[in-house]
Amino acid sequence: MSHWSYLEMQECFGFSLDQYLFYGGYPGAATLISDEDRFGQYIQSSIIEATINKDILMNTPISKPALLRQIFEHRFEVFYWRERDDEVDFVLRKKGAVVAIEVKSNAESARKDWINSANFSARDRLFVVGDGGISAEDFLSMDLRTLFSLEK
Repeated sequence: MSHWSYLEMQECFGFSLDQYLFYGGYPGAATLISDEDRFGQYIQSSIIEATINKDILMNTPISKPALLRQIFEHRFEVFYWRERDDEVDFVLRKKGAVVAIEVKSNAESARKDWINSANFSARDRLFVVGDGGISAEDFLSMDLRTLFSLEK
């Protein structure tokens, strides 16, 4: 079953637009929105784990699947940043600590100079993964605690 539309969630569960945007169109979790822990557990086990197991691990060779799972088990905010032609592929934030991850898959040079002039502070960490930076293997072998440590 796919996600439900806003109108379906509104009609069946009385969702407001804000609730639909925040909680999504997951009918199986709709009755759990008043209990944040149970809602989070449902999303983790029924949506995220299923996606990792069925869609990612079965279709893509991942050398360290436990590290991939850690990203979803620790409560990170994950987004990207873009301003004009400058962008960061992945930005992870947890308890005020920010890690910016730029992935380079070709000979394009990695530009670190613009990061600190944008929305990133000196204490934030930047990793360039691929050409001009750390190898993908070394990056994916890092412990997440190391990734978020404030030591550079």
